Amino acid sequence: MPTETVSFEVPEDLLASLKTGTTELGRNIRLLAAITYFQEKKLSLGKAAQLAGMNRLVFMDVLAEKGIVIFDYDESMLTSELSGITQLKPSEHDHGNSTPLIAFARIGQLVLLRNVVGKMIIPQAVSDEISESP
Repeated sequence: MPTETVSFEVPEDLLASLKTGTTELGRNIRLLAAITYFQEKKLSLGKAAQLAGMNRLVFMDVLAEKGIVIFDYDESMLTSELSGITQLKPSEHDHGNSTPLIAFARIGQLVLLRNVVGKMIIPQAVSDEISESP
């Protein structure tokens, strides 16, 4: 994937005040940008994790540590989402979005997803992403 480089100058005394080096400052700025863009709904969870330079599971853990809500559903939105899931045909369950699986796994409630959806076919790429260790 082609990439672009973003750079800017930082006064040395600022680095000294932060007691950090340029590499760590760069990582922190990437993370803060990713969190901000995610909270402003400018980036999805996966894209924000990519910007932060980490996998989705690690990024979800960072958000949780900072008390940032990952899935902001009110009761009516959740009901609507679950209703949409129950209307899917079994062949449509074979999709590449691992976010719901990861979310339910993180809260230890995969059984809820199974109870709503029933049989699911999980593509190998999705299984690999869910199983990915930080």
